[in-house]
Amino acid sequence: MSKSRGIKRTATLNVEWKDLTKRHRLCRETIEANIKQFPDPVEATYAVGAIGAGKSLLLLHGFRYAWQDQAKPAIYLDLSDLIDELIQRAEADGHDVIHQSNLHGYFEDICIERLREICNKIEQNKPFDTDDYLPRARQRPTPDEYFSALGVEDPEQIASKENELVVLVDEMEEGYKRLDEHTEGTTGPLREVVDEIDKGTSRVYMIGAFGYASAHELGEAEARRVQSINLPIIRPRQVHQILERDLSAGTENYAWWHSRGRPGWLQSALDAKANLGDDVEGNYNRLFDIATQQISRVEVLDRESLDSYLDDLSNKSRDRIAALLTTPSPHQLSEFDEPAAFQSALQSEATDFALCDAHLTPVGEVYKTIEQGLTNLDAYHSGVSDSQLSQFGERVLQSIADEDGEMVFGQNMSPAPAQGDRAVDMILRPLVRRMHDIALEELGNGEEETIEFLYDVTQSLDQMSAQDIYQDFADFFDLFSTSESSTMDSYVSIGLKTPSLAFPSLITNPRLSFAGHETNTDDQYQELVTMLENMQAASDRLQEFGDTIQEDPR
Repeated sequence: MSKSRGIKRTATLNVEWKDLTKRHRLCRETIEANIKQFPDPVEATYAVGAIGAGKSLLLLHGFRYAWQDQAKPAIYLDLSDLIDELIQRAEADGHDVIHQSNLHGYFEDICIERLREICNKIEQNKPFDTDDYLPRARQRPTPDEYFSALGVEDPEQIASKENELVVLVDEMEEGYKRLDEHTEGTTGPLREVVDEIDKGTSRVYMIGAFGYASAHELGEAEARRVQSINLPIIRPRQVHQILERDLSAGTENYAWWHSRGRPGWLQSALDAKANLGDDVEGNYNRLFDIATQQISRVEVLDRESLDSYLDDLSNKSRDRIAALLTTPSPHQLSEFDEPAAFQSALQSEATDFALCDAHLTPVGEVYKTIEQGLTNLDAYHSGVSDSQLSQFGERVLQSIADEDGEMVFGQNMSPAPAQGDRAVDMILRPLVRRMHDIALEELGNGEEETIEFLYDVTQSLDQMSAQDIYQDFADFFDLFSTSESSTMDSYVSIGLKTPSLAFPSLITNPRLSFAGHETNTDDQYQELVTMLENMQAASDRLQEFGDTIQEDPR
């Protein structure tokens, strides 16, 4: 295994954007097309994504693309940097609040004034600083140094184009509420800004970055005037490509769960795994070293849920489950030290937590049976996207599969009557729940029917027994069931429930704890926002959660 640290994922000008998926490519192409079309009428763009999904990296790509490829000037700032200036201009005009009719003019004037300052510094080759709204300006490079590194040959001529300024606004969620409080009206504080851009009457074009919860607090009038692009989470088999390292499937899968599929968290996930070591004995206690680690001030591992879930197990069985959790992929029993003891411990008290079968099953074959069951449900209809369901479902199943896309699908340590319960508890329920979370994060306007279908299914499955579910998912149960007994050649793997509890979607989407009633997509987002505002807990993890949930690592 390579010991290279791989690509640094922090958003800087030195890190280039990569099209990790088709949806990543679509996000890039949308940004580029809109920059190219401006100053002709074109909607403002909001890039929406979770913590570490790459929003800042995408905006920085837009910054480079404007200067390098389109010969258009661009500036880069956080929304919070702009608000004080907007308030000052309103107060200078004798207003207690920022009037919508003035906001675009203030915004445009501030940005163009900064561009003129940049142009003057280019002419004099005077060092830039952080007030210039340029990324990497805190090192105080001269304009010659800055634009040479950027690959721009005639920056002064480009900077003189005041009617073609591209403004990239990061961390919008951190300042959006404050701006809203200081702006009249309830239809979105940036409504007039995006309206002028849409009509082609603005000298500046805005691309903003939003977190999921904040994006759904947009005023209706503002939301109608922007083009939103949603950044996806990655697939498990893309981890080694992003980090440019040779990694086992188990390590990739662990990094995917730990990072929640966010490129910005992958390296810290691998660092955490390396610190765990390879010894099974004591592995469970070492696992909680991860619980003290935080990403963007949010604890990585939910120790309380994991402790509660594994409460009835002996210390040795917990260690074995922890070993499977930290390498979530198929393992033959013979791979472990003392394989007979490992098998005995699983068989005696851990059949609810680990999968075991004599052979491996392709992920595609497993998902096909799940897809058939989903289409049998009364909630299924033609508006649900089968291709999206397949993308989400197979992505989650790959997180416990090997490099060939095969997984353990069975529990031959359990008696036949209990295998149905194991299939539902370890695979079906956590799978659909995580599919819903991914859908809610990635899908945009016009795709709500798939989100709402998955939400309905999560609610139904939580209230039904395996026997009730069998009628619709017969093929799924038949494939899972086996009469073969466990041997040293059998394969074992963690199920989906344990990593789902250890690394919950709570870090971005704590919305599935309100089971018992059906809500539409807008209601689900509102539940999320409300829960973030009201959530209380003793641990430090949740004290700042509402303020930090949508940060990108910088």
